[in-house]
Amino acid sequence: MNANFIKSVRALFGERRVKIVVEDVEEIPVPDQKLILCSVHAISETSYLLSRLNIQSDEITNMINIIFSDSTASITIAHFKRAIELAKTIGFHHINDRLHTAIAEEYCD
Repeated sequence: MNANFIKSVRALFGERRVKIVVEDVEEIPVPDQKLILCSVHAISETSYLLSRLNIQSDEITNMINIIFSDSTASITIAHFKRAIELAKTIGFHHINDRLHTAIAEEYCD
């Protein structure tokens, strides 16, 4: 982890104990590569989080550019319509979570 990232977390949370979890997704059999599917929505939320942690704009841009790849999943109207259907039964309070679920339903087993 970048030293500036750690400083930013400390500035935000002080001396409280903070747990940062990074989870790997199941490896897809591709020779000598790992494929991580990331939605544009998740990338957007990541950039927002980094800005809230007072990470500099240039550093956020560099981090986001690393994430962008051919493995980036776009959000469609169909995804949003599915998120609305989920929200009708679960609630609209965290509609972004419903959108993540709709995207995962299409791309994940």
